[in-house]
Amino acid sequence: MVFPYAAYLRVYEPVTAFPEPARTLWTAYADSRRRPRRIHALEVEHRRAARRLAGYPPEVAPRLECRDAYVRRTGGMIYVCPWQTRLRSWLAFERFREETPASVAAAFVPPDEAERAERAFAHWRDGGRTLRPHIRTSTWHVPIDWFVPFDPSERFLLLGRSAARGHLEEPGLASRGTGAAASTGPPSGAGPTATVGAGPGGAGPGEGGGPGEDGGPSEGEAPSVGDSPDECGEHARRGPTTASATRTLIYVTPMAEARRRIAAALPVVREHLGERAHEPVALAAGRLAALGSWLEEFHPRSLVELDYGGLVHLLDDAALRADESVGETAVALAGMARGEAELTAAMYRRLLARWRPVRARRTAN
Repeated sequence: MVFPYAAYLRVYEPVTAFPEPARTLWTAYADSRRRPRRIHALEVEHRRAARRLAGYPPEVAPRLECRDAYVRRTGGMIYVCPWQTRLRSWLAFERFREETPASVAAAFVPPDEAERAERAFAHWRDGGRTLRPHIRTSTWHVPIDWFVPFDPSERFLLLGRSAARGHLEEPGLASRGTGAAASTGPPSGAGPTATVGAGPGGAGPGEGGGPGEDGGPSEGEAPSVGDSPDECGEHARRGPTTASATRTLIYVTPMAEARRRIAAALPVVREHLGERAHEPVALAAGRLAALGSWLEEFHPRSLVELDYGGLVHLLDDAALRADESVGETAVALAGMARGEAELTAAMYRRLLARWRPVRARRTAN
């Protein structure tokens, strides 16, 4: 199965942050053997959506809200990120209709079905239910503002199946070495080398697909590799596109750290880059402020996760190992703050050179 080429920003709240009866239900859900584990979760979501949209008329959103969630366990606490598929579908459909001419939108979703979805969403809003999704989605690229909340040391990489080789690698195995995850050092001048799999605040292993989740490797198991990030544009054009549940690149950080980093970066971005960006890939104060406002809506002890999702299948192994977008963003911001224009420009060029070719595939045949 080929997954959607999308990245995800997720917030996991402590189960104690949910009111009853949701708290009891999510606690039981976390211990259930029947729930989708992380390595299968994107596949499950994708299949359900495909079934809805393949019918006639297509269903914009499921009739009932999804009762599944991503789960993490850290320090004896359960953290839950509800899928909220119905809410996210409504919000995505609103954006689709805003950005698409009515005649084109009608070719995808018949007007009667669009009106039914609008009525259902209006009824949801009028009932005072939440309009705050725990998951944000970005198709065909990772927005640069999403890198700001994280640190290079919070990176976790599993390489999984490589379609280019046609066989299953040891998960995360580098060109040489025997670790279960692959680590890469930051670009020259980007600070200390990233340790992969460390998890948020030293969270360590837990349930899997990453530190603190359904069965992932322990921290500190990574060999070190050092591919040049300057090659990423070429890798993006020729990388594998066949999905594998074990191919993953994520970052996880405590909410307090995410908010602190955004608060520190925002005045720098506002002064040097302004409120609006001229292209979807670029960084701008307006986007960063909106991200910070979204994070402020959640419990202060939550966890924040950046998941490259299906984008890992647009990048080959060397490109994923070399991807230091978080470190490059941090160095670019530090250079801005110190007035080091040359360093800032170099890091920003690296970021744009990596993500422009990936996003350009959106319009490729």
